[in-house]
Amino acid sequence: GTCLTVTEFDKEKGTFKVNIAPETVRKTNLGLLKQGSFVNLERAMSTENRFGGHLVQGHVNTTVKVDSVEIDPPNSLAITFYVPKVETLEDYHDDDVMLDILPKGFICLDGVSLTITRVERQERKFSVMLIPHTQKMVTLGKCKVGDIINLEVDNNTKTIRRALE
Repeated sequence: GTCLTVTEFDKEKGTFKVNIAPETVRKTNLGLLKQGSFVNLERAMSTENRFGGHLVQGHVNTTVKVDSVEIDPPNSLAITFYVPKVETLEDYHDDDVMLDILPKGFICLDGVSLTITRVERQERKFSVMLIPHTQKMVTLGKCKVGDIINLEVDNNTKTIRRALE
């Protein structure tokens, strides 16, 4: 869910290196990763290809905590996240990322474009749904209560809200 530039690539070993700036460590969950941790990884999208979801930049706004993970029969996964109040979000003069989390709006969690299924504004929570295919393809399908996840709000939503203020 974080935009990083590959600085070294070893094709034979199938490995690569990136530099991670202190700001990235502060705003993301990358500092919590350990060797062997699973991450979502994909190359940047070409504007000439089809895509689903919304444009994701990898510019993480903050992190959220997994509040609950429940099976929604027959085989979907409903995940609810808690959004902590953060006093130092430079890109939010009102310090409230919750204003850009809208029901049926886009959200990016650990680099995955998803649709918001529910917002509980007073409780500072929102939910998404993962279908079986998505559960298999991304790390969110294996998340547990308490996990810290990168959150990037939809840039269009943020821009429009700010323009209307």
